Amino acid sequence: MSKDAETLQRLVDYSDIKQILAQHSRGIDRSDASLFDSVYHDDATVDYGFFNGVASEFAKIVTAGDTDSPPTLHRSSNMWIKLQGDTARSESYVMAYSPDTETGVQSLIGGRYLDKHSKRNGVWKIDHRLYVLDWNANWHATGSAAEDFVKPSNWGNQREKDTAHSTLADWNRLSGGTSVAHNSLITEELLIAANAALAKQTIHDLIMAQTRATDRADLDGLLAVWHPGATVDGGFFVGAADEYCRTILELTAGFKKMSHHVANEWIEVKGDKAVSESYVVVFVTKQDDDGDLWDELTGGRYLDSFSSINGEWKFTERKFINDWNTRHECSDQTGEGMYQALSTGGHKYPNDPVYAHWS
Repeated sequence: MSKDAETLQRLVDYSDIKQILAQHSRGIDRSDASLFDSVYHDDATVDYGFFNGVASEFAKIVTAGDTDSPPTLHRSSNMWIKLQGDTARSESYVMAYSPDTETGVQSLIGGRYLDKHSKRNGVWKIDHRLYVLDWNANWHATGSAAEDFVKPSNWGNQREKDTAHSTLADWNRLSGGTSVAHNSLITEELLIAANAALAKQTIHDLIMAQTRATDRADLDGLLAVWHPGATVDGGFFVGAADEYCRTILELTAGFKKMSHHVANEWIEVKGDKAVSESYVVVFVTKQDDDGDLWDELTGGRYLDSFSSINGEWKFTERKFINDWNTRHECSDQTGEGMYQALSTGGHKYPNDPVYAHWS
């Protein structure tokens, strides 16, 4: 395969892996065991704490619920993929919504998927998945009894009744791997577009690296994403990026939990310059002066600028826009109920399992 074809194939591989990560969440939420199982190779394994074994058996367990029960929603973000030939590793964040109609509790569960992938017969699938539990919030809905549970008229449901899902699932099951033919006609225009797309992928990875380093309190990782002279306007801080890195880790050192979920990335590349806007939802658990713990959700946007210097893309500027926030008494139930069996938790650098995963 020519170098130009390899460039295009990398883009295809990234796309295929992102697709199976999204398909995985859809399989759980629609209670579709076959769709869920189709993202794993036949010999794949998973480690969720309460289950550590063959992925196909796990698929039956997590999709075996009542099909008329309220839907879950697994929102994946922060997908960071590293390709190496026909193998790859990825880290992705997930924010799961899980309602309980009996108690009226609506749970938000924040975690990460650490996945190993391989391409066999031209098709990417997962070889192994490790689930990491980072945080949870368990808030009562408007009413605490089942009859008071909020149920909108357009509520999604499970496999048998979700016709929109059925159509999409059929497409997913029919689709195979994709590849770039050796004799493909690769025009100059196509290569320009492909290189711009790869630049966007690199910039995406920088945003993911900044996010992870902040959540894991990894100073070296955080410093590594900025060009010299880069600046940050975070509202509470305006100044040099290297000073910001140290300041933000100092300010958040006492937080019990912290997780930045980034999505809605809009990246524009022009030559060796680029700008982006991305949405972020930040979950933190912190202690006030009276010793009480509080859960806070903050929604905002990152307005970022980048440049490529000597072929290396890095941040040159970041501005944070605070759009909304909400605060509740801490409702963490880690180690209790359904969380008790999720035995792998998040930690700060270097003890978090992601570092062993990438190595």
